[in-house]
Amino acid sequence: MDLVPLIVSGSEDKTIKVWNPINEKLVTTLHDNEARINCLSSYEKHGRVYICSGSDNFKIKIWDLKEEKIIASLIGHEHSISTLHTLDILDRTILVSGSWDNSVKIWDCDNNDFELISTLKEHDNKVLSLKSFKFDNNMIIVSGGNDNKIVFWI
Repeated sequence: MDLVPLIVSGSEDKTIKVWNPINEKLVTTLHDNEARINCLSSYEKHGRVYICSGSDNFKIKIWDLKEEKIIASLIGHEHSISTLHTLDILDRTILVSGSWDNSVKIWDCDNNDFELISTLKEHDNKVLSLKSFKFDNNMIIVSGGNDNKIVFWI
C-alpha cells in the first residue's frame, strides 16, 4: 500500500475503516471481532503504516496496514482505553494511552517489542485526551481527564 493521505475511523461495530480522502473511497476494513473501537492513532515506520486501536476490552491493538492484521495486543490498562497518541522522541516511536482506569501509559513501539515504559497516575477520574508538544528541547505530554485536570508530563 502506497503512503498516501488516509483517514481512519473506528466504530461500535468492531471495525476500523481506512479511507482515501482524495478519491473519497474506502480502502479497506479491518475487523477486530472483540470490542468496539473507542480511539485510534497511527504511525509510519520504515515505509509501513501502523494503526493503533483502543477498545472497551482494556486492550490496545497494533495493526500492520499493509498486511491488514494485528501484530500485537498491548495489555496493561484495567479499564476501557479512551485515548491514544503517537509521537517520535529521538527517532523512537512512542505510543501514549489513556484509560478509564485513570492512568496514562507510555509504550515503546520501536522494533515491534511494544514494551511498557511507564505508568503515570495523576488523574482522579477517566483520562479522556492526550496531546504532545516540544518545549525547550523537551517533549511534553499533556493529558486531560474527567476530573477537570490537565496534567503536563515531562
